[in-house]
Amino acid sequence: MYRKKFTKSALSGLVAVSMIPCVATPIFAESQSEEELLGRKVSILYIDEATNEKVAQNTMLFSHLDKDGSWTINANELPTIANYTITSQGDLLSLYGGSVIEVTVKANETQKDVIMKVQFVDETGTVVGGGDYFLPEGVQNYSVLSQYVPVGYQMTTTGDFMVEEGGSIQVNVEKIQKDVILNVQFVDENGTVVAGGDYFVPEGINNYSILEQYLPAGYEMTVSGDFNTANGPLTVSVKKIVTSKTINVVYVDENGKNLGGGDYIVDPDGDGIANYGELPLPEGYKLKETGDFFVEDGGKYTVVLDKIVDGTVVNVVFVDENGNNLGGGDYRVDLDNDGVANYSELTLPAGYELIETGDFFVKDFEGKTNTITVKKISKGSIVNVVFVDEAGNNLGGGDYYIDADGDGIANYTEFALPEGYELITTGDFFVKDFEGKTTTITLQKIVKDTIINVVYVDEEGNVLGGGDFFVDPDGDGIANYSELTLPVGYELITTGDFFVENGASYTITLRAITTEEETKAATLNVKVVDYDSREVLSAETFTSADKGQADQTYTFVYGEDYQVNIPKGYKLIKDVEPADITVNYGSTMTAEFYVTKDEGTGNTGSTEEGNKEDSSKTDGVDTGVATALSASMAGVAASGIGILGLLRKKRNKK
Repeated sequence: MYRKKFTKSALSGLVAVSMIPCVATPIFAESQSEEELLGRKVSILYIDEATNEKVAQNTMLFSHLDKDGSWTINANELPTIANYTITSQGDLLSLYGGSVIEVTVKANETQKDVIMKVQFVDETGTVVGGGDYFLPEGVQNYSVLSQYVPVGYQMTTTGDFMVEEGGSIQVNVEKIQKDVILNVQFVDENGTVVAGGDYFVPEGINNYSILEQYLPAGYEMTVSGDFNTANGPLTVSVKKIVTSKTINVVYVDENGKNLGGGDYIVDPDGDGIANYGELPLPEGYKLKETGDFFVEDGGKYTVVLDKIVDGTVVNVVFVDENGNNLGGGDYRVDLDNDGVANYSELTLPAGYELIETGDFFVKDFEGKTNTITVKKISKGSIVNVVFVDEAGNNLGGGDYYIDADGDGIANYTEFALPEGYELITTGDFFVKDFEGKTTTITLQKIVKDTIINVVYVDEEGNVLGGGDFFVDPDGDGIANYSELTLPVGYELITTGDFFVENGASYTITLRAITTEEETKAATLNVKVVDYDSREVLSAETFTSADKGQADQTYTFVYGEDYQVNIPKGYKLIKDVEPADITVNYGSTMTAEFYVTKDEGTGNTGSTEEGNKEDSSKTDGVDTGVATALSASMAGVAASGIGILGLLRKKRNKK
């Protein structure tokens, strides 16, 4: 069983603790030396003034109690005990006065923490911070709120206020540093004022970086260091941020032949997207691929080009074998300009095929009308089709040769469609349903990706970057946030789908990705110390069964998580037993348990665990009192490790 307390803990002031039974001693004779009297042990009995019962006992050297060296122990020099306040006053014991001090104490009232709503308001009435906080119930001083005051502010309200469960309060605060208005001009390298104005800045000496929030877009400061607002108007040197990118391009033709290239400056707006149109091309070539492409500064890119060829235009009339005119027109042939063309470069009338095939010299066709005889394809049918879009707009059409195998069934894919459109109806159809008439076929536009511009900002509105992104591949006007590439270290706040329009700009808020706080184990060092000689007789280290964060604690349960091994011939000092110990995760605490030599029982050594039930048979009260051993030991506790002697006081039944 593990006990954890997931609350903020303050483990300051933990000191070594010991308790010994009260022993009455006579008043010391003045014949004893002062050194002997100062070095004697004094028992302190804490008596509850309400019940007149002893609630705690402590033993310390007279010299340790006599802090002011007056040879007299005053009530205010005594160590306090947990949950009680000393009510005795004045001098209680002189150097020659004996070895026992009885001091009256009063039990502290248990204070309950309640939740109260607090708002911190500046001089303009603006709420600059606040929330629901745990506060001690009852009348409290405003100083209890100091830990919650917003950074950069201080309270102007003083005095006391009433803390009640579910209550609320407004607390006046002011900025620790006053803002003043400073006139700033941003000037480029040519001395031109590119921006400026009156801005609020903290009064006094500031770093130039505080002005970054006011910089004109696309500029950066060239000055650094500090400036003083007392010097009046400020001129700040700036320069334009170079956002374009330099890339290396190698041009090749379709066969991979190198056509040259070099370094080119592209992407002038710095959004990471360039257009092929920004590149100068080798003479006589044109782009094979057009549009936008993503670029990185210093990147290398291979661009494939097509050779620009004019070819030759020839005029052709097609006739059938009976001399019937089948149409014709001007046709561009010989695109490689080698003077030789092929009959296959000519577009034939639907349902006809060439009789003569192969190459011909272009010069034999230039400057005249050429008649080419074609023959009807024996199979298949010619049908007339008009293509329209979903709105009924005419997209063109004509006669089409289909059903080449003559089985009476054709497929819609046999039609040559207008550029940028695709079929709605697909599959086969009976040719007879299309013959002898004009058939209308409805097409739909081929949808392409949507390009949108995105600006990323954090939760405070600071720009994190952005650019143009291709989204919505199905063209339904709906994109998903997951289609966007996010800046490193940030994640989406809003997820799911959103409506998009081509060319529109969108601002998207992101949040920084946080990592889980490191967890560590808690460590407890247990030492067994000879009370008389202060010699460490044994030491063991125990580690928590799990790990946690630094503001969380782990309770080492005595008998389960740790134990105290008593060396042979020793025993714990009378009427005490170990208790549970709470330690912050990631921290180490040392608990010292004092023992004395066991001269009467001949102890052979034991492990102190599981003896709580037996102890309760001889007493009836378990107060769990922890008290300070001495001022010097308290100093050790404050040094970092924290030395703790947790002993449980037992009192005999009356």
